[in-house]
Amino acid sequence: MLAAFRGLPRILLIFSLVLNSTLGADTGCDDWILNGNDGVCCKKCKPGNRLVESCGRDPEKLCTPCEPGTYVNNLKLSCLRCTQCIGNQFTHKPCTISSDTVCGCKDGYRCGNNKCSFCVDECKVGEEPTKERSCRKCPEGKFNDKIHSVCKEWRKSCPDGQTLVKGNVTSDSTCIYLEGKKKIQENITWMASNMPHHLMFLCLLQNRDQNSYLLGQKMKMVN
Repeated sequence: MLAAFRGLPRILLIFSLVLNSTLGADTGCDDWILNGNDGVCCKKCKPGNRLVESCGRDPEKLCTPCEPGTYVNNLKLSCLRCTQCIGNQFTHKPCTISSDTVCGCKDGYRCGNNKCSFCVDECKVGEEPTKERSCRKCPEGKFNDKIHSVCKEWRKSCPDGQTLVKGNVTSDSTCIYLEGKKKIQENITWMASNMPHHLMFLCLLQNRDQNSYLLGQKMKMVN
């Protein structure tokens, strides 16, 4: 009988833990392990709560909500100060007790990293970003036709019969035909495409002339 009474506190503790988790309280510990007969140790606080004590009898008192201007995520047990969007940033999503502020960048700027912890100038076409977080004009021999991208080398060669026209900071070099070379190229192309027809026509003419000659010789022999 005495042994049964000794186990009663443990049973009551487990019952209270299950009851509290069922009610879904906003404060307190979210995940814990039993510590002896009458206590628990907290492994993770409820969202937006920080750890006050690691172990105790009441899991609801082991964690408390973060103070205004701070937050905590599921990977931490202590509150962190909310990020402030400054300078060329603006607040995209405000800070909550369970998530940090999400910043964005104003027009003409873009995020400098995945967390958007700072903004950099947005480079226009004909420019490229620098390590100093500014923009510079594409150097001679390079171009950029996209927003906030790296300058690329100009084209350096062309197919036979074409000449290279130098590019600029926003467009690549191009290949064009010179007027005289273009005419020659067109004539060569025309001759190449029509040569089979010409050869066939010449063969037919030669065959016709040969047949006419043979017919004439045959008629002379008959006469």
